[in-house]
Amino acid sequence: MLDDLESRDEIGRLTERLLSKADAHYRFPTPVDDIVAAAGLLEPRTSMLASPILEAAPPHVSAAIKKLGRRVRAVLDRKTREIHLHPDIDVQTRRSFKKLHEVAHDVYPWQKELAYADDDSTLSWSTRLLFEREANQGAAELLFQRRIFQEVAAEYRIGMGSVIALAEQFGASIHATFRRYIESSSASVAGLVLEPSPATLLPLSYDRHEAIHSRAFSLRMGESTAWPRRLDFPRFDFLELVRQTKSEVPRSTSVVELPASGRHLTVTVEVFSNFYSKFVLLWERRREWFKKSTVVIRP
Repeated sequence: MLDDLESRDEIGRLTERLLSKADAHYRFPTPVDDIVAAAGLLEPRTSMLASPILEAAPPHVSAAIKKLGRRVRAVLDRKTREIHLHPDIDVQTRRSFKKLHEVAHDVYPWQKELAYADDDSTLSWSTRLLFEREANQGAAELLFQRRIFQEVAAEYRIGMGSVIALAEQFGASIHATFRRYIESSSASVAGLVLEPSPATLLPLSYDRHEAIHSRAFSLRMGESTAWPRRLDFPRFDFLELVRQTKSEVPRSTSVVELPASGRHLTVTVEVFSNFYSKFVLLWERRREWFKKSTVVIRP
C-alpha cells in the first residue's frame, strides 16, 4: 500500500507526472505502451532474455542478472533505454505490470543502477526488498491511474463482479485489481487470497497468502484483522463456500459473523476462483442506490 512507504509522496508525484506526460488519464485500458514511451523507454522486438541472446548481454546487465541466480523475468537496461521481458510471458496483463514495474525503477532518481533484473520473487507483491516494493507500488499507481481507479470503482456496487469489470476496464489482472479495489475503498471491505485447494479436508482448512483491508474495515475490526496463516472450519464457516466455488463465476452466501474486538461484525462474503488462487471478498452491507451492478458470465 502506498501509505506504508516513506517514499509515498515522491512515488505519487513522479507517477502522476508520467501519467500526465503520456496523456493516460481516463484512457481505458490504461495505455501501457504510451507510458513506457513517455518515460523514454522502449521494448525491442527481440528480448535479451531469449536464449542464446542472453549469453551476449553487456556486462552491466549480466552483473544485475547474476545477483539473482534465478530465472529472470524482466530486465531494465538504463544504458540502452530498453525493457526486456522473458518471451514466455504471454498473458497481456502480466506483461503490462512487469513493464510498468521496470518503468518505476527508471523514474525513481534514488534507484540509479544501470540495470535492474527481476524474477518472480522480486516481482511478487509480498517481497520485502524496499526498491522492489517501491517499483511494484509505482507500477500499480500507473496501471490504475492513481485516484482515477477509486473514482471509477465508486460507481459500482461492491462485489467480485465489480472487481472483474474493473480489471477488464483498466487492463489489469484480477489479482492486482482485487488488491487495489480493497485498499482504495472508502467502505468497510476486506479480502483474502487463498490457495486454490484445501490444505486439509477434515477439518476443512485453507492456507492464506494475503489479507487486504480497507481503512474502514481495519478500524471496525481492530486487533481482529490479524488473520491466521491457515484458516479452518468451522471457525471460518465461509470456507465451505470457498470449497464449493470452482469456476470463474463468483458465488455469494448470506451474511456471516466475524469476531471483532469483543463483538461480532456482520459481513457478506463472495468467492471467486481461478487456476492460481481463490479470492474471498468480505464487506459490511450499505445502501448503494444508483450504483452500477455487474453480472459475470463465463463459458
